Amino acid sequence: MNQSPFSSSDLLTNDKFIAWVQSPTPELNNYWQQWLQRNPYREEELSEARELLLALRTDKEVFPQAEKQQLFEKLSAHSQGRSYSQINRPKVRSVNYWRPIGVAASVIIAALFVGLLIWSSQPNQMIIATQYGETQEFTLPDGTEVFLNANSTLRYSTEDTPREVWLEGEAYFQVVKQKNGLTQDLDDFKVHTRNLTVRVLGTRFVVDSRKEQVVLDEGKVEVQPRANDQTNLSLVPGEMAVLNQETKQIKVSQVNPYEYIAWKDNQLIFNETPLYEIAQLLQDRYGYEVKFKTPATRLETFNGTFPANDLQILFRTLEKSISLEVNEKTILINE
Repeated sequence: MNQSPFSSSDLLTNDKFIAWVQSPTPELNNYWQQWLQRNPYREEELSEARELLLALRTDKEVFPQAEKQQLFEKLSAHSQGRSYSQINRPKVRSVNYWRPIGVAASVIIAALFVGLLIWSSQPNQMIIATQYGETQEFTLPDGTEVFLNANSTLRYSTEDTPREVWLEGEAYFQVVKQKNGLTQDLDDFKVHTRNLTVRVLGTRFVVDSRKEQVVLDEGKVEVQPRANDQTNLSLVPGEMAVLNQETKQIKVSQVNPYEYIAWKDNQLIFNETPLYEIAQLLQDRYGYEVKFKTPATRLETFNGTFPANDLQILFRTLEKSISLEVNEKTILINE
């Protein structure tokens, strides 16, 4: 057995490990994949150390104290060479990223924090995560290109099959067609969200798990509600499917796909967009809290195209038509 030079505490203070957790890159992903290949017995420990570091950067979605303590005890057991047999079921939590604080006390502090991002410790799994205001582009093992929007996570297998991913947040996919080696039929590619599964063969589309929304740019997709009594729907280019969270019914409408995928080209496009939708975008992608002094202002609409990496241009333009106050991560709209 190839013994790793890192203990649990070493992982939590290792600069390369911290960089991978906070801002994963293809190079860092490759490094830690190779590390796991050399130390397969450390996979669960690596996953748990990652979860503890993510906890330091989370401030919402309260995580039960008993489960936090359980995760802490599991990592402590690994550090002391003991075993911990209980396996948690996969859970997804939305994550707010904080600036890293002193990691010397990270194990103790992590046991007190809320909102862990939890995935089951499964073999050959990789997680890519983005911070507020950050997007990432990468290629899956089957050749599918992914553009991951800000404040989002994607879990996938490092093997070619099965072709399926789990999304929390928003991502644009350019799926390559792939034949089954035995049947020569085209293999499905599936994107899972909390309430939907999107099934494709080869196409371009964007999925937003927060809105349970799918917009088809090219090709054909089949939207499968997770509820058993729902009928699968097929979309053609230019159509958008949105799942109503209360009725669990899917509504299909005609849209301009580029307005929904322009973010991957560093653009924000607003076309008669209500201010409450812009407020939600600023919260989801950039971590702002937007407050409306007058409820009616929420329904006012706005038009324009702006760079996604320079919100000051958007703010200055908004100020020409509404009273806007920006204070660090809080925005107050007065009228």
